[in-house]
Amino acid sequence: MKKFFAFLTCLCSAALTFGQCTDCTPDEACINDTNFPEVCPAVMPAATSGEAYDEQMTFYLPSQVTDPESGVTVDLMEVVITSVDGLPFGLDYVMNYANNTYYPNDGDTWGCATICGTPLIAGEYEVSINAHVTTLAFGFEVEIDQPFVSVFTVLQGEGGTGSFSYDNFAGCGSMDVNFEALIDGDPQPTTWSWDFGNGSTSSAKLPATQTFTGAGDYVISLQTDVYDYVLTNVLISGVAGGWSGDIEELTTLQNPDPYFVITNSNGVAVYTSSTISDATSGSWNNLSVTLSDPPYTISFYDEDSISDDDYLGNEDLPTTDGTFIFNADGTQGSLSIGLQASESFFDETTLTVFPAPNPAFTIDEVANTLVYTDTTLVSYLWFNQGDTIPNQTDSLLLMSTNGGVYQAYISNIYGCDAWSSEYVHCPELSIQVNSETSELSVPSIFESYQWFYNGLAIDGATANFIYAFDLGNYSVQVTTDYGCQSMSGVITITSVEDINTLTDIALFPNPSTGIVNVKGWTITGGSSIILVLFDGTGRMVFDTSLPVNGQFSESIDLSHLPKGLYTLQLKQGQQVHSERLILQ
Repeated sequence: MKKFFAFLTCLCSAALTFGQCTDCTPDEACINDTNFPEVCPAVMPAATSGEAYDEQMTFYLPSQVTDPESGVTVDLMEVVITSVDGLPFGLDYVMNYANNTYYPNDGDTWGCATICGTPLIAGEYEVSINAHVTTLAFGFEVEIDQPFVSVFTVLQGEGGTGSFSYDNFAGCGSMDVNFEALIDGDPQPTTWSWDFGNGSTSSAKLPATQTFTGAGDYVISLQTDVYDYVLTNVLISGVAGGWSGDIEELTTLQNPDPYFVITNSNGVAVYTSSTISDATSGSWNNLSVTLSDPPYTISFYDEDSISDDDYLGNEDLPTTDGTFIFNADGTQGSLSIGLQASESFFDETTLTVFPAPNPAFTIDEVANTLVYTDTTLVSYLWFNQGDTIPNQTDSLLLMSTNGGVYQAYISNIYGCDAWSSEYVHCPELSIQVNSETSELSVPSIFESYQWFYNGLAIDGATANFIYAFDLGNYSVQVTTDYGCQSMSGVITITSVEDINTLTDIALFPNPSTGIVNVKGWTITGGSSIILVLFDGTGRMVFDTSLPVNGQFSESIDLSHLPKGLYTLQLKQGQQVHSERLILQ
């Protein structure tokens, strides 16, 4: 029924945290003739960070479901969404039944959900939907707890103030943000003064991409100033000819009376200066002629009281600030243009970087566990060989003795997620014995097998089992498809049924760096206890005898042996007690 459950990955691709979603109404057009559940739409629209999201979905739950692979038809009795983990921060979901429980066999043919809120952090989220499904097949109820992983996408959105925009406003661990100033007085000069709160500043309209590293709030501010060009000073050192033939100057033997006019691009006069009497040079100072709509032209004239004013030349005004030398058709001099603020704008906003979770877990080889201790983590998805591990959503994972490649996908209270690195856990083999058939076996899940008898490889013994027709020591080495070679402990086959007279055996420390203490009880007056040590291939690498006094306690020095996994056996007559020993 695996395909039946796949539809649930869309059913709850939602998120939890802020706000209450509105009620939904099932779309009864969501139906098919395949006798199989369906979700409409099949893929939920992507959300955008910083933007409100409100979408509805409908799911069709027929009372009977036929598995496309097996052709088996079952009654769909109950579907319960028990939890949803790893959801995007800022969204919420609500189904049309408050307890998230549906009874298709009793008429709950359609259900629906509303997904709403405002996600904060862009990304693709691995969402785990945990479902409890009850079906009825062949008169038997079958209950299954199954997690499913779906992807919910949050696209990167844009934010802004009145004077600047930005393309990201929240991240995990660090984030890159692009900014743009929105106010530009062109052709009037405009200046921008950025402070990004991360130690960087800029004066560009489009500053370089800013990186915000480390969790915290960053206050971004921009001061925008728009300026006008202002004509402040005009000086003439000589004027062009053409004025001396007028009656005014001829009769009085005087010099010209110069003045100037500023005209805009349409030829309209916007400023006329005062006149300097009887002079071929002079200056106009402390002017404040605003040049807000360039280009402008300055024209010089000789003022006459009787005849028309004489034209003395013109020059286009520069479209920048500074002091400039001009020669206006023979009238020479200099002029100064300055800047004067006309409008100012100031805006600021706060961007947030949330703490990214540390994806590294703690490995306990002795207890065979992987564990997270960070209390800010709220969801855990565990994977082995790329598949979700059912019913494993806690901070601690007990690894299988069959080994595997383990990985975790975690998220914290801020909605930040991370993948751990892969951890290869090699199998810890325990040979199973069938006393009735003398069959020795290990799980049939590995890539290859090689059995050993008294430390020597058995030709052709490359299955996951053999039959032990000879007395002695047996072990097996397996190879996995993820690069492990693991050797089992040694199992000894004797002709006498084991009756363990060796009791309360203690072996410490274990793991050991060389000195090992062995304690226990045996029958006083019995035969000597033989202590034998086998390496990982089943070869005997050490033996000694221990005195028998009821209770025994001995220390043995194994520091001369290589590091590794060993099997220590205590033998008294036909009685055998085995312990695994790690030398490190």
